[in-house]
Amino acid sequence: MDTSDDLLRSDMSSGHANEDVKASAVQRMRKLLLMPGYSRTADDYDFMDRFVLYIQFFVDLDQADRQQYLQVSRGVVLQKNQILFNIGDPADSFYCVISGSLNVVIDLTRVHLNTKREMNDIVNRAKIYSCLHNPGVGVDESPYCTSYVVRNLKRFDAFGDVGMLTVDGVRTATVVAVEDTFLLRIEREAFLDCRVFHQSKEIHHKLAFLGRVRVLQHWDRESKLKLCGRMERVLKSYNDIVIAQDDEAQSFYLVQLGECRLVKRYKTSTFVELGTVSSGQYVGSFEVLHGLTHAAFSVLVSSPSAVLYRIDKLDFRHHILRDPVAEELLAVDADELYARMHPESVHRDLTINAQWTKCRESIVAEATPRRQRRAPYLQPFDHSLHPSPLHGAPMISVHAPQHHPSDNVKLKLPMSPSAKPSHARRPSMGQLKTPTSPRHIKPWHAMSADAASQKLYVGQQHWLEVSRQGAFASGNHQV
Repeated sequence: MDTSDDLLRSDMSSGHANEDVKASAVQRMRKLLLMPGYSRTADDYDFMDRFVLYIQFFVDLDQADRQQYLQVSRGVVLQKNQILFNIGDPADSFYCVISGSLNVVIDLTRVHLNTKREMNDIVNRAKIYSCLHNPGVGVDESPYCTSYVVRNLKRFDAFGDVGMLTVDGVRTATVVAVEDTFLLRIEREAFLDCRVFHQSKEIHHKLAFLGRVRVLQHWDRESKLKLCGRMERVLKSYNDIVIAQDDEAQSFYLVQLGECRLVKRYKTSTFVELGTVSSGQYVGSFEVLHGLTHAAFSVLVSSPSAVLYRIDKLDFRHHILRDPVAEELLAVDADELYARMHPESVHRDLTINAQWTKCRESIVAEATPRRQRRAPYLQPFDHSLHPSPLHGAPMISVHAPQHHPSDNVKLKLPMSPSAKPSHARRPSMGQLKTPTSPRHIKPWHAMSADAASQKLYVGQQHWLEVSRQGAFASGNHQV
C-alpha cells in the first residue's frame, strides 16, 4: 500500500494532529478528488473513506453511506481572495474543506431579516469572532459598515448544506477564500439523493427502536413516524455528562445503546447513585412531570460508549405526553424514582452502607493478626494414593480366589477353534476379591506436620536412590 496510507493510519491511531502526516495524506486526497470517478480503484476509495473520518459530517455515517457520497465527490481549487459563492446565489453544492481556509461574510443589505433580534445576533457573532481572532480590534459599527465576517472555515469543516435545505434554495452568506484552498464538492442532486437514502434507512432504524420502548409499543406507525422527525441522534463515551444536576431541563433522552447511571448530589461531597438506564429506557421525564425547571439529578454514561436520541422538551410534551397511556406509564416510573431519591430513603441506604463498611473493616482487622500468627505447615501425605516402600505406609493386599469343592462339579466347556491354549490364565477383574474384613485394614493414625514432612522426605530420598541404582545397572548392562 502507498506510504500515505501508512502515514494516515498511524496518524489516526495515534489520535494527535501531525501536520507532516496530514500534508502527505491531503496531497493524495487532492489527487484522487481531481481524478474522474471511473479511474479510482477500490484501494483509493478505501483511503478516501478513512480520510473523511476527520470530517465531522461523515463520522456518524455508516461505511456504505460514506462510499455513496465519495463516489459522487469532486475537487475544487480556489485561489486567495477568490469568491466561492455570493449571498443569494443558487445553492447547488455541498463542500468540505480539505486544505486552506475561508471566511463566511454576511451582508446585511442583502439578508432578509424579520426582527431586530436576528440582526443583533449577526452583529454579536461578528464581535465575538473579531475579539477571538483580532484582539484589541473592534467591529466598525458605523452605518456605512454592512458586511461582517461571522465565521472562519478551516480544514475538515463542512458547509453549504443549509442553503440546499431551505425553501428558497439560495445561499445565506458569502464565502471567500483567505488563502489557496482545496475543497471536496458534492453536487445538489447527488447530495439530496444520498441524504434521502440515508434518512430512509435512519427512519427504519428509529422505528425498530421505538418498537422496543415500553411506553411507546402501543403506538401506530404514523405516530412513530412523527416522533422520528423530532429525534436527534447523540453519541457519547464513557463518563460523559448527558444531563447535569441543577442545569436547565431542556431535553428528553431515549437510550438506544449503552448504559447510563443516575447520580444525585445531596451535599458538597455526597453523591448517591439512584439507578441505571439501558437500551430501550429513558431519562428526562421526571422534571417535566413534576414541573421542575432544572434537572433533579445528573446522568452520566457508564458504558464504554452510548447512543441516545434527544427530543426537545416541547416536542416531548406535544408528541408523547398527549397520549394518556404513555403519560400514565411515565408517571409510574417517575413516582418510583422519586421514592428512591427521597431524603429518608437515601439516609437509610447511606446508614446501611456505613454499617456494612464498618462491619467489614472490623472482621478484616480481627482476622488479619490470627492469620499472620498461624505457622505454615504441610498437609499429611496420603500414602494410600501413592504407595511408599516405607513400613508405615498402608498396603492393600489382593488375595487369590479361593476354590471350593463345589467348583469342581462344573462341566468344562470345549475351547473355541480360534482360541489358542495358554498354560496360565490371568484371572479376570471379577475374580479378584479385596478383603472387606476390618482385620485386613490397618488403622490410620493422624501424625503431626513435622512427622509427615520427615516421612515424605525419607520416601523421596529412597526413590531417588532406587532410581540411581537402576540407571547404573542398566548402564553396566549396555556396556
